[in-house]
Amino acid sequence: MYKYVMLLSIIGFMGCAVFNPGVCNRIGSDRYPECSDPEISENFNETSIAPRNSFRLNVYNSSWNASRVQIHCSETGRRMDTMTSLIFSKNTRKNIRFDAGCSSIYLVAAGHGETRRSMDRTVLAREDVCAEVTQTMDVIWGVCSTRT
Repeated sequence: MYKYVMLLSIIGFMGCAVFNPGVCNRIGSDRYPECSDPEISENFNETSIAPRNSFRLNVYNSSWNASRVQIHCSETGRRMDTMTSLIFSKNTRKNIRFDAGCSSIYLVAAGHGETRRSMDRTVLAREDVCAEVTQTMDVIWGVCSTRT
């Protein structure tokens, strides 16, 4: 009986590695490259830079529950934008326009009736801002994934 369970486990993991290497590479990995990595931020490509009065938000979704992220201005509490249809184990990008008088933001991860608010983070014009929504729907700033 144990032989069959082990064999199925090995076949399952190998199938994952062959058909979805991004997920398998992330399991047990503590490598979270920063946004300055050209593979992630694509800053080497002029067309990918955010417009003058915007910043680009990169969100890696590690949570089965999170389906959207709301972007709020910390100074006013006003919602600036929403990223919907977050895909599990993928990086979603969006250019976000600055609100007048807004210099920092916080995120609210939401899905399946749950919401989790992040800490505040200062943002600059044309900056690439990276965040990861963890399994518990907490938001960690400054981490990205190479899988897009």
